[in-house]
Amino acid sequence: PNKYNVYIHDTPSKSLFSRASRYFSHGCMRVQDPVSLAETILKSQGWSKAKIKGRPVILAMVLIFGMVLFEFQRGGLGQPTGNELHVWQFDVGQGDCSVIMFPDRWCGIIDTAGVTGWGGSNDASVLERKVYPWLQRQHINNIGAIVLSHGHLDHTGGTGLLMQKYPVDVVYTGGKSGHSIPIDQQYKNIQPTPGHVLHRWKGWELSFIQPDTARTSHLHENDKSLVVVLKQGDTVQMIWAGDMEVKEEKILMETAFMPKEVGVLKAGHHGSNTSSCQKFLDTLDPQLVLISCGVENQYRHPSHGLYHSLNDTLPIMRTDLHGSIHLRWDTNGNLHYQAGKKQGFLCKP
Repeated sequence: PNKYNVYIHDTPSKSLFSRASRYFSHGCMRVQDPVSLAETILKSQGWSKAKIKGRPVILAMVLIFGMVLFEFQRGGLGQPTGNELHVWQFDVGQGDCSVIMFPDRWCGIIDTAGVTGWGGSNDASVLERKVYPWLQRQHINNIGAIVLSHGHLDHTGGTGLLMQKYPVDVVYTGGKSGHSIPIDQQYKNIQPTPGHVLHRWKGWELSFIQPDTARTSHLHENDKSLVVVLKQGDTVQMIWAGDMEVKEEKILMETAFMPKEVGVLKAGHHGSNTSSCQKFLDTLDPQLVLISCGVENQYRHPSHGLYHSLNDTLPIMRTDLHGSIHLRWDTNGNLHYQAGKKQGFLCKP
């Protein structure tokens, strides 16, 4: 790969836009200077610098084409259809943000990504740049629930923006995350108890399973994370672990809410080696692990290494490598997932 994180193919393409499509589908959202990327594409097609400068319209067309194509290829952000349930794990850098859409169009958001700086008044929300435009295109006009797993800025940075742009029914908060809710909407703040249900639709249910706060109040903020599960009947299709680390995992495993088998694990703490202990993985026995982390982030996440369950190596999808990830459960409970051109299928656990 070159410095723009796109792959240069040795075989010339007959179509300029065919080549552009391959480039942009491999990660144009990480490009700091998209004009330079468009120039790189044209140069690889044999264009001289003088010819490029003399054809600004062509340069603009390549750039616009790539940005449009990104929506369909890079993120794998398909349109929700029929009676299927959808989850999108967004590529928000070193942060976290998932959107859940039930077949009845109820929309919930787990964590709201971070900000572009260190939390100052002039810092921009990553959610505003990467998630909000997508929500607009989906014609979302109400958010049923926001879940803030805990009080760290990389999970709460877009909360104010969402509550400014949309009617929000309720905000569930873990740890100190309630501080991110605007003062005039604090009445929507609820600290959920284990077993509390966010939403039900026919056989589907979204609920909380984290340990009671009385057992975690003395722990680090990460170990006060809310934990959310998605169930279809008795089958646990997915679990979101926030930044939960080993101490909270051990407490959770002592409760009656701990799942014994799960389809997808959204790994705790960005794939850190302080989370997902072996006993926790063996108990969950997930079919797929998702990790949300930033490219070459300062924390060196993910640091966990391979994920194993009952001596099997688990497949992993990472937002820093694969971009935004789209999960879709069909009416039979089978999972179809996609990120860019990478696709997969898992039978119901």
